[in-house]
Amino acid sequence: MKATVRLVTLIIIFAATACSDKPSTPPQSEPWEIRTRAIHSVVECLAGHEKIPEKEIEGASWFVDGRIRPNGEFADWSSLHAQTEYAGKELEEWTAEAEKAGGSWKCPFATP
Repeated sequence: MKATVRLVTLIIIFAATACSDKPSTPPQSEPWEIRTRAIHSVVECLAGHEKIPEKEIEGASWFVDGRIRPNGEFADWSSLHAQTEYAGKELEEWTAEAEKAGGSWKCPFATP
């Protein structure tokens, strides 16, 4: 009888453990997070390869050492320049392309 109780107990513990394990899936990013990463990557790429005129970013509080430091001024700048063409595409087009590609977007001006 004790062996049967132990066996049933083990089966219940095993079943409970197996059912409670969730498959490992990466957390999904919110759409605003994906868009934010996209615009940062695009602007860093364009600015880093001199596709955005230096006078547009010179002294900008949001562009430090080649990296975006997001703040209200960056939000204003990116909104005002969404329709501005850089390297043959509007900033909005570049951003949409990077957003669609997600984490796999690479700056097309970077040398491998």
